[in-house]
Amino acid sequence: MSYTYDSDTGMMTRKRKSAGRGGKRAFQILSNPQFSANWLTATTGPNSELQGNLQRLIEMSRTLEQDAYGSSFFQTWVTGVVGSCGYTLESCPIDQSGAVDATAARTIEDAWNEWKRAQNCTPGGDMPWSMVKRTTEQTFVRDGGVLIKCIEGFPGNEFGFAVQVLEVDQIDILFDRGASNGQNKVVMGKEIDQWGRVVAYHLYGEHPGEVYTRDGYKRTRVLAEGFIHRYHRTRAGRVQGVPMTLAAMTQLRHLSKYAEAEVIAARMHACASMRLQSDPSAPAAPFDPDNDDPDDNIFFDYELTPGGIADVPDGKVLDLLQSHHPHSSYGEFQKAVLRGAAAGLSINYNALASDLEGVNYSSLREGKLAQNAVFKAFQHLNIEVEEDAIFRRWLRVQLAMGKIGLPLAKFDKFKRAKWHAERKPWVDPLKEANATKSLLEQGLTSPRRVAAEIHNAPLEDILKERADDLQLMESLGLAAPEWANANGGGGGDLSATNPMDDSEDESDDEASEDEPNENNDDE
Repeated sequence: MSYTYDSDTGMMTRKRKSAGRGGKRAFQILSNPQFSANWLTATTGPNSELQGNLQRLIEMSRTLEQDAYGSSFFQTWVTGVVGSCGYTLESCPIDQSGAVDATAARTIEDAWNEWKRAQNCTPGGDMPWSMVKRTTEQTFVRDGGVLIKCIEGFPGNEFGFAVQVLEVDQIDILFDRGASNGQNKVVMGKEIDQWGRVVAYHLYGEHPGEVYTRDGYKRTRVLAEGFIHRYHRTRAGRVQGVPMTLAAMTQLRHLSKYAEAEVIAARMHACASMRLQSDPSAPAAPFDPDNDDPDDNIFFDYELTPGGIADVPDGKVLDLLQSHHPHSSYGEFQKAVLRGAAAGLSINYNALASDLEGVNYSSLREGKLAQNAVFKAFQHLNIEVEEDAIFRRWLRVQLAMGKIGLPLAKFDKFKRAKWHAERKPWVDPLKEANATKSLLEQGLTSPRRVAAEIHNAPLEDILKERADDLQLMESLGLAAPEWANANGGGGGDLSATNPMDDSEDESDDEASEDEPNENNDDE
């Protein structure tokens, strides 16, 4: 603060120093030159930041597929988001009475499941839909985006529809053009109108990295209709995505090279290598004029074998080379690096490193809750941007071609759908089953929702299977199981099956954590 004298009023005025622009109290992080001197920054746009660097980042990310921990991340991520068989469609066409049209729903679901077979869903006819989903998700994470082409009117199957997966390399990301003379602007290979909507892609005919064709270097303007570009957007206005491995690539690369050096050093130590030295106390070897190769008197080759004895030339001694590797702190250093990499990859360290040492129930439970929350967020993105969009295109083609016997005029009715992802087994299935049972008894969920979330299947299929099983037992003269008698036959108690992972009874779990030798024991 400072004080000034006002001669007009004869009073002292106190003035507070501004903490605004340039003030010392504005941002302390900017007032320490030693800390921020090497912190390089630049004011760049969301796309200029990637221009010229994206392809190199994608190539570096792809090398992580050959890294042990990188491969573990990709497999864990894809399985967590997509599951083993992808997402399950529950068609929900609502008729005028407000009820679900069960006949139309079953027709749509059966046709969709038939189209997902390997011979139908892709042009090549060699990938089932579950593999397509795993491929698109891994490409999205590894490359930062994936380009999907919906081929309407495809002649290779009875549905007239197929999906082709393309890598973002086929977009000419180095092609830019400003908006002028009635032309739309082009940013990193995507043509964008005045509203920011993509109207066309500028694509190579083939992947530019292939060597068997020259079409990879011929750029063609293709209308955006029928294409889905799902990418990892981190800044508003960005038209291309960055690999999700970006924040962890440096750590994983350093760890890989460090581990390689440690292994080589340990191998040298295990081999007990020896060095040949001259014996200073021995007399010099006499010169032999008849020896054509004088080096024979100096060097010799000897392959070490367990328990072997070396025949050392006169005047030479063997010195054992010893290495102090692997270093005693290698394991702790490896854990520290992997924890940082796991944070950058938004995945649990225990899953990335396959390390469950010292894990107890409470920590494992908390880790699974946090991890499943991340997986669910990307499941919703996958379904909304990719799965549901493809389904609606497929359905419109089927209605237009009359393939499933439903009218195109009611497309808005038939396009209604719910998508169910495969649930993960819980740490303690019994606790989760009891929680699910409590939710059912309180009316906070429904058997249909439980069946879809646990088994990834419609309730009707489960009830029919149970009824068929009871009928088979009766025909074989077997007594009905206890659950059938308790629930009146084929209905059964759905809460007794494997639990959901997101409907836990928190009060029951918190009360049980105080019980000894149950929750806090190491797994």
